[in-house]
Amino acid sequence: MIDLPGFTIEEPLGRGRTGSVYQARRDEDSVLFAVRHVAGNLSLRAGVADSLREFAAACASLRSPVAVPVSEVLEHDGELYVLEPFVRGTSLAMTLGTPMEDEPLRRLAHDLFDAVADLHRQRVVHGDIRPGNILVTDHGPRLVGAGVALRTQQRSGQGGFLMRDPYDALELSQGQSSHLSDIFALGAVLMYAVTGEEGPYHFMTETDGLRDVFFKAMEAEPRARHANIEAFRGALEHGLKRRGLLRSRESTGPVITSWGPSAPNTPKSGIEPQFDFPEEDDLATREGIPVGPDFGKPQNPGNSAFPVDSPTLRAIQAEMERGRERAREIESKGKMFAASARGDYADLPTRDVSPDARHAVDPLTADGGDSARPLVDVAVEHNMVQARLPGTKPRGEWINELIDLLQACRRVIGAVVAGGLVLLMLVLLWPDRPAEMAVVEPSGPVAVGDPGGQRDERPGASMNVAGFLLDRAEVTVGQYRACMRTQGCSPPSADLPNDDALPVTTVSWIQAQAYCKSVGKRLPTENEWEAAARSGGRYPWGDEPPSCTRAHYGHRVGGPCAEEGVDAGPVAAPGGEELASTGQVVHLLGNVWEFVDTDYEPTRGPGTGEASVPGQSTLRVIKGGAYGSEVDTVNPGGRIGVRSDYWAPDVGFRCAKDD
Repeated sequence: MIDLPGFTIEEPLGRGRTGSVYQARRDEDSVLFAVRHVAGNLSLRAGVADSLREFAAACASLRSPVAVPVSEVLEHDGELYVLEPFVRGTSLAMTLGTPMEDEPLRRLAHDLFDAVADLHRQRVVHGDIRPGNILVTDHGPRLVGAGVALRTQQRSGQGGFLMRDPYDALELSQGQSSHLSDIFALGAVLMYAVTGEEGPYHFMTETDGLRDVFFKAMEAEPRARHANIEAFRGALEHGLKRRGLLRSRESTGPVITSWGPSAPNTPKSGIEPQFDFPEEDDLATREGIPVGPDFGKPQNPGNSAFPVDSPTLRAIQAEMERGRERAREIESKGKMFAASARGDYADLPTRDVSPDARHAVDPLTADGGDSARPLVDVAVEHNMVQARLPGTKPRGEWINELIDLLQACRRVIGAVVAGGLVLLMLVLLWPDRPAEMAVVEPSGPVAVGDPGGQRDERPGASMNVAGFLLDRAEVTVGQYRACMRTQGCSPPSADLPNDDALPVTTVSWIQAQAYCKSVGKRLPTENEWEAAARSGGRYPWGDEPPSCTRAHYGHRVGGPCAEEGVDAGPVAAPGGEELASTGQVVHLLGNVWEFVDTDYEPTRGPGTGEASVPGQSTLRVIKGGAYGSEVDTVNPGGRIGVRSDYWAPDVGFRCAKDD
């Protein structure tokens, strides 16, 4: 807590990039204020106090109630404090659980446009527009936090590391700003409201009327953005109208258009269509069509449908001749014939002819004449006479035999199919335990937090943690670079080093979560991370306290493990095969801080440390300490709360997976 004469500090409200904010009551009249204690590394810079006083003077002329003005700038004991009227509300980042509908989005956008336009009329650039600085109140949104980050030449993040916020325009990192910087931030905030995803540049379909509006606002080149707030306002209204038209078409079905008038294709009402059908359709009576036994033979041109020398007629005759040849071949071989069981077959010489019986017949006469035929088998089935040479099979018999064979083998086939299904299920359900991951299976409840540690580590608790898989080492530069090549990951906020074996840093919690999802994994929860860090006892290696050989920490200048002439920085883990052969999880403590999938809470007790809940908090937890940390930070219970878009050169991550 701070000590500011003339004010009673009641409670902390939050911690931003430029310092902590407290709720304070002025002693003389009990009026509430929000007091921003400007971080020491910012307040000591030359010209910051004077710039803030100029900003406060400009705020006196603001007309919009949405922009919360800076009332006063105070100095006490070398510390710098900025006073703003107290606003009771919740940040947009914590209230936005689902994407906004069009009408609430329109109201939010116009309120923010009015506030920022009011600032720009006073030649003031806000410089820090983001969801955490937009408070949702009963009277509409309120824009707070202006003036501090803009007046400094460098952006400062939690822990004193230089950083660039995802809602910042690129030119701010170079110490340059203008009203176009606020337009970039407004575009990113409104895209966040539409998509529900933190940070800018999220996917929107090309048919969405707002897509081009937001991406124009977030152009890297400032001059390519909307020229001013009013231009942005007009483009947003046009985009919302386009969006509404597209949605109405989706609800009513496709719009059918025509390039010109079409001729009517339906009969007039009351008139039945007329068709000329012949009274008879007997081909035998049609003149000019060859019928009868001489069909296909050359005829008198006057009676034939084709001329005598017609190629079509010759083709028909050739095809009919081929058919007669096939018929004679079948008849000469005597393989099979079938005829309707007529009365004139009753006098055939048979032996005990009866239905469904097979018999031998000697001479068979079909036309009254005697002709020697081979001995054939005759069967009368369903009023049909079937005859064939002995040893031959009737047409289609092979299908019946195949069916019989399949029925006989159905048990074998069923067993093979069942075995294949079982094998497939084993392949699909068999635990996927890649070599780069270790199995973490706590034998009982895990002690989390530290009853004797920092305030946010107390009071500690005992948690049941289910078994899971955890990466043996932190995600490397090479792995993240491969994800970038497949466009599954966005570039980090700083250039990647040339050594692919080093742990990747300067990525945010959002980017770390996206990487793990792209490889079929997830970030571990805080409880899971502590379960792995306590797998050997109090520490990963046992109960002995950290040392320079057990963990990579204290390597900043003057630190307990610093080496003369060696720059502080993270180190690479052993190679994949070597690491897998040891069966260990390395660098859980020290090397780089690691993101976990848990919302930060100021205490560590029962029910904490689980997976983060979307929209519940803007702070996430980092664990484990880093190469420059002091020894008291390098412990499994240690924790720090950072924004989900926070990044630093000593913060990385590793992934987990359900066992």
